[in-house]
Amino acid sequence: MASFLSTFRPWSRISPTRTPAARDRSPRQLVESLEQRQMMAAQPFAAGDTIVNIQTNYGDVWVELFDSRAPITVANFLNYVNSDRYDGTFFHRQVQNFVLQGGGFRLDPDTGPQAVQAFAPITNESSASLSNKAMTIAMARTDAANSATSQFFFNFVDNSSTLDLGNSSSPGGYAVFGQVVKGWDVITAIRALGTADLDGASETLFDTVPVRDSFPDNGSATNADLVVISDVKVVTSPGWNQEANGGAITRGAGNAAGESIFVSVNELGRPIVFYQARTGAASSVADLSIMTGSGTLTGQVSAWFDTKDGRFYAVAPSTDGLLLFTRGTNGYWSFRNLTTEIAGSEMIESDVQILQGRDGIISLVGLNDTGEVVRYSQASTTQTSGKFNWEFRNISMRDLTPNGLATPRFVGNLSTYVTSWNGLNIAGLDENGDVQVVWWAPGLANWTTSNLTTITGAPKFTGGLTTYVTSYDNVNIVGVTVDGDVSTTWWLPSFGGDWVSSNLTAAFSGPKLQATSITSYVTSWDGTNITGLDSGGKLVVYWWAPGLEGNWNVTTLSDTVAGSVPIVGKVTGVASPFGTISLVGADAVGNVQRYSWNTTDGGTWIQQNLTTLADFMA
Repeated sequence: MASFLSTFRPWSRISPTRTPAARDRSPRQLVESLEQRQMMAAQPFAAGDTIVNIQTNYGDVWVELFDSRAPITVANFLNYVNSDRYDGTFFHRQVQNFVLQGGGFRLDPDTGPQAVQAFAPITNESSASLSNKAMTIAMARTDAANSATSQFFFNFVDNSSTLDLGNSSSPGGYAVFGQVVKGWDVITAIRALGTADLDGASETLFDTVPVRDSFPDNGSATNADLVVISDVKVVTSPGWNQEANGGAITRGAGNAAGESIFVSVNELGRPIVFYQARTGAASSVADLSIMTGSGTLTGQVSAWFDTKDGRFYAVAPSTDGLLLFTRGTNGYWSFRNLTTEIAGSEMIESDVQILQGRDGIISLVGLNDTGEVVRYSQASTTQTSGKFNWEFRNISMRDLTPNGLATPRFVGNLSTYVTSWNGLNIAGLDENGDVQVVWWAPGLANWTTSNLTTITGAPKFTGGLTTYVTSYDNVNIVGVTVDGDVSTTWWLPSFGGDWVSSNLTAAFSGPKLQATSITSYVTSWDGTNITGLDSGGKLVVYWWAPGLEGNWNVTTLSDTVAGSVPIVGKVTGVASPFGTISLVGADAVGNVQRYSWNTTDGGTWIQQNLTTLADFMA
């Protein structure tokens, strides 16, 4: 695997010899284009590794660099990346069932290939723990162990037996410093190209240059004939892909098996998802844009677990439409664009909220660009070809306007709740601080709207709402008054049409809360909880459980959990059927923080920094 530096004759004077693409192609080679998830056991992932995007004229390749396990080699590679020395280089060596090598040369149309200006050679970091498995990237070098400079190669196959340890004439192995996490299909496409001998019979350096299928057997080589790297850029440095950006909301979902996911928007504006197989287990984090190739987000990410097919889902608005992400049984995510799938559907411009109907139908609701209420919903509870079909409805135009009803002018995020009789409710505040609800119930032909502040006598709220319903049909609409008090307007079937408003802050001597921070959740044992940040940024929980009659408790978790790191902005509560409670949000530097409690933990709250604990999974 020599990294030769020689002088060259201009290619314009060379009559190249073409190697057909099909030469020496064995049956094993024909099935080599496996997706990366089938090969991920090659190397373990580590939290915070750098991801680089290698852009070629055959497509993009994403590579995870092993920052902590090969620091010298990674730093060397990034020196070339950050100085743009890989830009315009071409892959000059391809050996079937072996490697694809590049990083060493650019093509000058007049004088032929020119060597990349090299930095000083580096110390060889080859080790058995980082092996030359398929889909890894390693440094090329001369026979001297510590001679690698700019050239690198991708391992087509498992070359560990020949490249990990070296031999008597070339001591030391070849240092692996990363692995392909997306775009292996691009490498496979390059591998399928034929090669040409472009340096003459007396030279060996350019004997196996991959070239396009239409490359002439006689003529001058140009960059259009070669596989050229146009740019290499860092798309995520340690932490970028695992940190929430300013203003991002972290949300989550859990299931009865104890699995949990938490979703947010990272520093690069891309959707990320943290996954934990069970309370206390290690967690992983995936950048869904890298994993799926989805578009640019324009809003927050929401998530749910669908009991009908046992899968986790996430949804977010984007510049291209409403993106629906699905977690497969293998742990990898895919996405669909519901807006482009459904003829006549419209973009959601607001935050997307989820309605989980008692009939099993999932609805995704929000506002379009003119403030109209729109709904994407599953067409049925059964799947076609392994996925649910979806349909679209503009509630404002189809239901409210034809019946002489005005769509409320919602301000801030919406909140949703579903009653036991499958009444679907979309609630929010208008510009006057009134609680407005757009709702539907079985037996109604159309959706309708109500001002619950007028109907119930609820106080004026600010900053948003949070809503919840218990198993015994206790409906609660919770907000923060203009004075900072936590107030709930609630209803029970036994009340008939009457609602009750309770100021919890005044009644139970609790602290005032930041209006935009509040959240609520109901536990599997019907414990009701309202959570938010007080004026000093401490995490506070107003909570009630069966057996406490009408008495609420107030707990300041920031004082209860030793060494806790404050959450800034919005807090989200997630109560899973497994008995796990999670309160999630981002701290001041974007780390995703999670407070959690489980019935098996003896009533002890713990805090975890998901950003630093989760292993990256591309």
